[in-house]
Amino acid sequence: MRIVKRMMIASAGCLALLALAFPALAEEHPYCLDTTPLAPDGIVIKMGEEYYRTCEEWGDTETRRQFILRINPALVPDLFSTYSPSNLRMMYLHGEKPFTPETHTRVDVRAGYHQIGSVEYEKYVASSLAPNGLNNVTDYVFRGDANLPDIPPHWVLCAGWAGIDEGRSLNCSVWVNVDDITARLWFIGSNERGFKFLDHFPSFAQDIVRVLEVANVTDELDEMSKFLDIVE
Repeated sequence: MRIVKRMMIASAGCLALLALAFPALAEEHPYCLDTTPLAPDGIVIKMGEEYYRTCEEWGDTETRRQFILRINPALVPDLFSTYSPSNLRMMYLHGEKPFTPETHTRVDVRAGYHQIGSVEYEKYVASSLAPNGLNNVTDYVFRGDANLPDIPPHWVLCAGWAGIDEGRSLNCSVWVNVDDITARLWFIGSNERGFKFLDHFPSFAQDIVRVLEVANVTDELDEMSKFLDIVE
């Protein structure tokens, strides 16, 4: 097994565009699109106790390991949007528990509920208003529902509401925990770009889990090590 010890820096994505994925068989497509840094086969990176295959570079600090999980969207069954496997940030905190909704809401104020489709979120708002008197930050938390078993527990952080009418951007992130890994999908909207993603947070949470299931190669590690670098 080849063990890679060099360090790389994870790049960050910005713009989210909704696009439906097309069905395809995994063996008919390369793992990485030719526009990704590690095309065509990618690399395998250890995150906690699991191993994930990605087409992107990674970065380490004293407190965390993280990278952008990019894979060919054609390899992910039932994908809602081809954006999901293109800008999914994976984070593992060394020696600490993963992020939780309380990471963001501990200083916020509970403000009822917010409904998207069949999913009802707990809603939290910032404890103080922006200088223009408007709320600027909102969190939406879905802790799971036995009646919605296909929707994973997840939470959403949106910041920038107060500046939308002034032409500024709204930034939203959908967060999902899988074991000791936190995955975050980031969106940017504005009056010019639109805000379609606001209606699809449950679907994007499902996409995150679908992408992680394809990228997790822990059970295939012996085979992967024959032709890919393994980052321990």
